[in-house]
Amino acid sequence: MAVVSPLFLAYFLNNRAVEDVTSARTALMYARECEQHLGPFPKFRYEEAIEIPITQDGEVVIVTSENIGKNLKSCDKPAAFGAPCQLGNRVGRYQGLDANGSPNPAVIFVTFFRDGGLGVIGHNTESGATCFLSVKDEIDPRQGLPTPDDPTYNEAWQPPTVVGRDGCVKCHMADPFLHSPWIDQVRDPMNPEKTLVPLIADVDSPYFVIGKEFPAPPGRKPGAIHATIPKHLEGNKCVECHAPQCVPDFFNVKLDELQMSAPFHTMEVESREQWINDRNALREYCRSLDIQYFTQENEGD
Repeated sequence: MAVVSPLFLAYFLNNRAVEDVTSARTALMYARECEQHLGPFPKFRYEEAIEIPITQDGEVVIVTSENIGKNLKSCDKPAAFGAPCQLGNRVGRYQGLDANGSPNPAVIFVTFFRDGGLGVIGHNTESGATCFLSVKDEIDPRQGLPTPDDPTYNEAWQPPTVVGRDGCVKCHMADPFLHSPWIDQVRDPMNPEKTLVPLIADVDSPYFVIGKEFPAPPGRKPGAIHATIPKHLEGNKCVECHAPQCVPDFFNVKLDELQMSAPFHTMEVESREQWINDRNALREYCRSLDIQYFTQENEGD
């Protein structure tokens, strides 16, 4: 019979105690932890976000008070997740600030207003620290949202246990920011040559998620800030530029090689045979991770 040392037992029990405390953390407690890595949160505003266009045969569908939130039967560039052709979704971007209020160009916050809710991703491009935030289902994010300095913060924002159960890291596996032709229609007003949602990820980009409520992204070792490339994928041309990304067909739109995180274009220089072999090796690797994207309740939807 295996013998458990008193030191290991103490370590184990202490970790369980930390987990118990962590599981009960409030949204504000999580926000304060995030601020240690990202600086103070900006005021996230619906009116400052940019509407994501929905087009049919090249024509933009005008969003009105009557059709906002409606999911059309078809569109030219469907969203990768959720309702594929929903009208009125918006995306915004904020530059981070240091504690003294000066700009911190290393920190980016991206807001995503969809399905009547709001999700926020904060990311430090230098350290890799990333936070996932979401408002409560009953909150209308168009009416103004509290910052961590407001006494009503916990009333509007979900605690980290709830956000973590959504499985953010299952889709945001290689990079904090996912890209598709739908989201990349929105350009940075300060530099229209660039997308509003930043294209920053490559295999060496640092990325880890703040909070014990969030597991490590699939295929990464806990605490790792860089992608974990298994031995059998060494030499695979795909992962020379990309961290492995395993989202199956982005659900609503088949992107094939665009399933990899940005930059997408670098695989075009590969020969057809190598392209096929390397992508098949990645698909096999993804299957080996056995990522469960939906619960049993959702499988029949």
